[in-house]
Amino acid sequence: MAIKRKANNTPNNTPSEPTKAKLVNQIVEKSISRVRQDVASWNMALTMAKKAEKPKRHLLYNLYNEISIDGLLQSQINNRFLKSLASNFIISDKNGIVNDEVTTMLQDKIFVNEINKAILETITHGHSVVEFDTTLEPENRDLKCTLIKRQNIEPKEGLFYPDHTEDKFVKYREMKEYGTFILEFGNFEDLGLLNSAVPHVLFKRFAQSCWSELCEIAGIPPRVMKTDTQNMAMLRRAERMMKEMGAAAWFIIDESEKFEWAQSSNATGEVYENLLIFCNNEISMLVSGAVMGQDTANGSNSKETAMQETLQTLVDSDLSLLEQYWNNNVMKALVNIGIIPSDLVFSYPKTKNIKQLWQMTNEAIGKGYNMDLDWANKTFGFKLTGLRQQQDKPVQSVQQNFDADFYSLNAEYFGALHNRLNFIYDCGCDSNSENEIVTFSIGASIKSLIETAEKAFKKLHQKKAYKPSDLKTTIEYQNLIFELNTVFEKGVTDNVVEGKLLENLRNDVFYFSALKTHAQLFEASRLLLNSEGKIKPFAEFFQDVKKINLAYNRQYLEAEYKFAVGSAQMADKWSNFSDSEDYYLQYRTAGDEKVRPTHRALRDITLPKNDTFWDSYYPPNGWGICRCTVVQVLADDYKKSNSKEAIKLGEVATTQIGKDGKNRLEIFRFNPGKQKVIFPPSHPYSKVEGAKEVITQIKK
Repeated sequence: MAIKRKANNTPNNTPSEPTKAKLVNQIVEKSISRVRQDVASWNMALTMAKKAEKPKRHLLYNLYNEISIDGLLQSQINNRFLKSLASNFIISDKNGIVNDEVTTMLQDKIFVNEINKAILETITHGHSVVEFDTTLEPENRDLKCTLIKRQNIEPKEGLFYPDHTEDKFVKYREMKEYGTFILEFGNFEDLGLLNSAVPHVLFKRFAQSCWSELCEIAGIPPRVMKTDTQNMAMLRRAERMMKEMGAAAWFIIDESEKFEWAQSSNATGEVYENLLIFCNNEISMLVSGAVMGQDTANGSNSKETAMQETLQTLVDSDLSLLEQYWNNNVMKALVNIGIIPSDLVFSYPKTKNIKQLWQMTNEAIGKGYNMDLDWANKTFGFKLTGLRQQQDKPVQSVQQNFDADFYSLNAEYFGALHNRLNFIYDCGCDSNSENEIVTFSIGASIKSLIETAEKAFKKLHQKKAYKPSDLKTTIEYQNLIFELNTVFEKGVTDNVVEGKLLENLRNDVFYFSALKTHAQLFEASRLLLNSEGKIKPFAEFFQDVKKINLAYNRQYLEAEYKFAVGSAQMADKWSNFSDSEDYYLQYRTAGDEKVRPTHRALRDITLPKNDTFWDSYYPPNGWGICRCTVVQVLADDYKKSNSKEAIKLGEVATTQIGKDGKNRLEIFRFNPGKQKVIFPPSHPYSKVEGAKEVITQIKK
């Protein structure tokens, strides 16, 4: 059901008087000693927090503050909580009608963010108490929200200790301000998940300390000097020399004494490294529900996607927790204080699977059903008003500041470009659906890329023109290049070892990213003008370029990434093949029914590495995931193939004549390892108007 909206009604409730309790101002500041913490410290803090009579938690919360400086723990908590804090909420009445004015007002208030942080921190700390303070006059009322230090709160009995080292307390739940100016969140018996993180952080520190000592002992051996220890002058001279020689340990023995080195240990610190990894994994599991951000050796796209889904489940649970506390505690307090009117509900919009919803909508339209334009505009971000009126002869006009030659290209130019890209990216290669997990996540990477492209298109509209040289001077265009490069470069660095080859392939990926950026900006610039030759309003232009954004940065990008992975793997294999005449290279396929007949014909072609066949028909010989490969075999074990016949078979495998009479598969006739490139040199992006100038600008 579509969300209805209405204007705000002025609140009729009478605001409460500002609190005079000011618990925050009663807190006696204490210096915290930075002594080494260990498991004994943790047990002592737990014992005090769980005492049957007069329990206190200040030692435990001091320990929490100490372990929170751990880099991994801090990043995992931030990664989880910031997703919730960045989510937009809505305020509606009980009928679901959104109150835009109150929603906008609260979204701009700092105290709302402080309340949300206090609620979320009940997950890590178990409990939070906040105090409100009005900062302005009643007619222009605003709030300041302050978290009362947890060290001064004993939630089991509802006690506030101005000085947590003394027994004087205030029963804050019996104060008249409780529930209005003083709010409480969490479970008083819960110590939070940080309690479970304490031992892992302490063990990490222990491992780091021991590893550091091992480095000092094994890396800088002690020095020894022999001298006449009975001669005080000689002894003092020896001491002075040893002190001035460096920081390594040293000792002095008498000339008559003998010193022997004990057999050195073969320890490399692996045991400490394993302990650190174990602790990090446990911390990640504790906060995020999965081991996030695995390295390349142990991670994979499918694992990372599953981890992100697990984290999102936790974030959804956090958002539900925020809704519960707001509707049961916070909203009532804000009504009593006079900030908002009564009978309103706080909520987060439910996340929709837009991709699946769009597919279902398309299927329904295809079956003859009509689509509600208002619903489509709200759901998909469209600006549809009805069917477009066709014009027999659109007016061709060029605004001043535009290059007439630049706009001389008609719509067929870009139509041909997209037809070419759609064909080569779906060329019917022997891709394996089971290997689709090779592609990168259609999640954060693409979402971030599409947002970066949107900023580039916005800048294009502001500049009112585009030329290739802008790529060197416009930061939004450069950000799009770098974002694309980051995606493609991952497919290269994960599959190619360090060396000159890697450097060349990374350069090629960067050039390709620049050409791809140029192609979409070039096409988008053709949409700047309306039929009267005037610049379109940004809202209209933005809707026009959405299709371009999704085509280049979602549809095409996935196929390009998969090709980059395959091309990088084959380039790395080529660099490792021996140039010796004792070996041949042999073409192999996956050997199943999914292999195309033309590729199957290339199977077992066996030729020397320097044969010209490999210049044009070395895999990958198709877009997507081409499973063809090449292996090195002993020349004595295999018969050499006929090179001319092999080349003819290669020509057949890479030939498909289109309606324009051009060979659409000729693009694959290159050798990524020999030419040290990832993408085909004759890719359509390299043929877009201004492409040569782009490469010239980038290389400068």
